[in-house]
Amino acid sequence: MRKFRRWILASVFLCMVILVPQAKAEAAQRLFDIVVKDGRTTQVIEMKYGKTPYGYTSYYANQSVIYVSEKSKSVTFSVRKNTSGRYGNFHFASVKMKPGDKPQGNLFTYTVDGKRRAWMFTVQKYVEPKIQYLKTAVPRKGSAFKPGKRNSVKLKAFIKTDVPVKTILRILDEKGKVVYKKSYGESGSKTYTFEWDGKPSKKNTAKLKTSGYVPAGEYTVKVSVYPQIGKKVKEVIRETKLCVIK
Repeated sequence: MRKFRRWILASVFLCMVILVPQAKAEAAQRLFDIVVKDGRTTQVIEMKYGKTPYGYTSYYANQSVIYVSEKSKSVTFSVRKNTSGRYGNFHFASVKMKPGDKPQGNLFTYTVDGKRRAWMFTVQKYVEPKIQYLKTAVPRKGSAFKPGKRNSVKLKAFIKTDVPVKTILRILDEKGKVVYKKSYGESGSKTYTFEWDGKPSKKNTAKLKTSGYVPAGEYTVKVSVYPQIGKKVKEVIRETKLCVIK
């Protein structure tokens, strides 16, 4: 019976989304906000009307999957910033729900000019991203790296994450100053591979010239990922040592 009800709700939801009359493509208009609180963070989700990221015109939310703290015991939903009388009859299947280990759906319905609309939100516990490994491989056997035209050290890291994260690779000298830095855009779980020839990057905090190689010494290869839940941004780090010789 529960499966049948879920199937009915999903069917109604899909019909309401698909059968919205197609209008001339226009910039999405913000209608009102959905506020989600899990006891640790507050997330604001925008309900919009206009051209969706997929190219068609519809009523939609800018976020469907809501990640909440893994320590959260309850999640509440509410509506705010409804400045027009065109929108009303707001209803959540669950105004307050207890997040579980598996994703849970929460059907949101409302009316626009008296016509019923719907959107399905999915609540899922956030699991902190992990840098499963960070490896370095030098051209020749041994633990030391000798920079040169034909020599480069290979760096490899695997990021496991449920949420999109930004990743930054840094190489620091013994004083903790950054000699090399490379930033990557948002991505899900991914393996990063990179070759470093031993030359500093532009605007490095060690103030080394980019035309030469870094001095001999012990360096720290640091990979940081930055998951964002609501307004909070965390940093997950993994490091390994790299010995540079001349």
